[in-house]
Amino acid sequence: MDCNMITQLLKKFPSIANTVLEPAADHIEEYKKLLESKGFGSDVDFNWRQQTWDEYYKECKQVNQIKKFHFISAIHSLYYVEDLESTILDLINCLEEGGVLLMIAVSDDSGFWRLWKRFPMFADDLYRQINSGDIRRILDTHQIGYKAITQESRVDITCCYEDGNQDGVLLTDFLNHVVNLRECSSQSFVDEVLSYMRGEDCTVQNGDQLLFNNDWQAIIVTN
Repeated sequence: MDCNMITQLLKKFPSIANTVLEPAADHIEEYKKLLESKGFGSDVDFNWRQQTWDEYYKECKQVNQIKKFHFISAIHSLYYVEDLESTILDLINCLEEGGVLLMIAVSDDSGFWRLWKRFPMFADDLYRQINSGDIRRILDTHQIGYKAITQESRVDITCCYEDGNQDGVLLTDFLNHVVNLRECSSQSFVDEVLSYMRGEDCTVQNGDQLLFNNDWQAIIVTN
C-alpha cells in the first residue's frame, strides 16, 4: 500500500522525502526489496528508522526537534502504540499546516472487532485491541474534524474448517492475532473460537464459502 501511495504522490510532486518507521528489521528488508522493482530512483529519498512511533517521538522531544510532515499514514499500526490518545494528538502535532493524517483500523462494526471483543485474552503487551470507533471518539473529544470512509472487505475462511489444511491453520492464527492456537489451546477452546468465527456475528455464508467480515475504516484528518 505504501508503494501505491508513493506512486500517486509522485504524480503531483517531483520528489518525496519519506521517513519509514518500522521496528522489525526483516520487514524493512522486505520493503527495500519491493522498492527495487518499483523504479522510484532518486525521486524518493528514504529515511529508514528501525523504531516504533513511541521511540521515534520520544527521541525527537529529547532533542527538541519535532519534524513536520505534509502527509502521515498510520495503516493498521495504531494497535501497537502505548497510548492511543496521546499518539493521535502527537501525530497531528507533526503535521505541517494543511498536512494530512491518514489512519486506518478495523471497523467497529466488523467481524474482526467482534472476534477480538469476544476473546480479549488474545491481546498482549505489544498489541492492543482498538477499532475505528476508538479513534473517532478521541477526535470528537478534542473537537478535531475528520472524514471517515468505510471499506467493505471479506475474507474467505472456508479453509479454516478443512481438516489438514495448513493455510486454514495459519489464517485462524492471523485472524485471532495468536501463534499456534490449535497447538497451545484445549480442543474445546479451539472449537469455541472456530464456532464463533463462522457465526453470524463475524461471517456470512455464500454457497460453500464462508466469508469473514473484514471491514475497515479510513479516518482522515487535515491540519
